[in-house]
Amino acid sequence: GAAVLILPSGNYDVCNLKLPLQVASWLTELGVVAYVLRYRLRSEGHFWPAQEEDCREALRRIRNDEDTSEAVEKVGVIGFSAGGHLASVAATMFEADLRPDFHILIYATTNVETPVWEPWKARYGYPGPEMNTFDKVSSTTPPLFAAVSKEDDITSYQENTLPYVQACRRARVPAEVIY
Repeated sequence: GAAVLILPSGNYDVCNLKLPLQVASWLTELGVVAYVLRYRLRSEGHFWPAQEEDCREALRRIRNDEDTSEAVEKVGVIGFSAGGHLASVAATMFEADLRPDFHILIYATTNVETPVWEPWKARYGYPGPEMNTFDKVSSTTPPLFAAVSKEDDITSYQENTLPYVQACRRARVPAEVIY
């Protein structure tokens, strides 16, 4: 079986839980163990890397959960927008024992320097340019499924999804994208 950690959107300022909870319910109906992470928020004074720390701890707990660990063969992450950034951080930067076995990015941020008219700025508690993930993909990055709208001008296909998918393909990481 599989377990999935779902990471909500919200620009690290809010956790938009409606869609992740719906996805968790659907996955549970399919027999997948689903968790939704309500990570700490910048708007509550928890600046980056608090969200990364929360994701690490959640993956650690899922992998060590005595109730499900024997039944769960694979642990993946699904992330929406900022949660997609967090999922891509887990897929590209986490240690092997915490790295997910697959990742699903839905309109994910992989380039924190976009959009050009309003990039994340580390001085305001957001991840800095060193947390771009499109340039961290390697042969150890797990398989990817990505979905995005070409009409999204905030986490755009051209600036975020396309460079990440191209990096996966260069590293020979299985990658599928719908746009």
